[in-house]
Amino acid sequence: MTTSAIRVPPDRDLALDIANAAREGCAAGLASARSARPLVLEASNASLCGPKCAALKARLLDAIDSWAPIVLLDVRRVSWADARGLGLLVAIRRRASQRGVRFVVVAASEEFRVLLATSKLDTVIEQAESVGECVGPMTEVLYGGGEW
Repeated sequence: MTTSAIRVPPDRDLALDIANAAREGCAAGLASARSARPLVLEASNASLCGPKCAALKARLLDAIDSWAPIVLLDVRRVSWADARGLGLLVAIRRRASQRGVRFVVVAASEEFRVLLATSKLDTVIEQAESVGECVGPMTEVLYGGGEW
């Protein structure tokens, strides 16, 4: 049996994708909108620095507070982050832990891994090489609606 993950690109409305997933879950006869589907959000250098952190934080909090049992932050396009971005990761990890949601940073570049290690965040932020490593090799990654 193949499960699926929802990948939401940075410019998509997360609330719309969550609503669509909930509708799909209800149509499939699931008891609740909380699905076994992981949610994969993408980050960029800009989203982990300065004022753009607020938008990414809001998207991650929405994901954690909604239906996803696991929230993956794909950081393959991130090579650095400022203090605000590192603080965001700590805040998100804390909220996820409080809600019983698994939060994982995936596909980190060598530069970003060094940044996490230097700041000692590698000891508190779960990391994985790929989405498949977190959710299993039989996981199909669905894209959050539309082409991108």
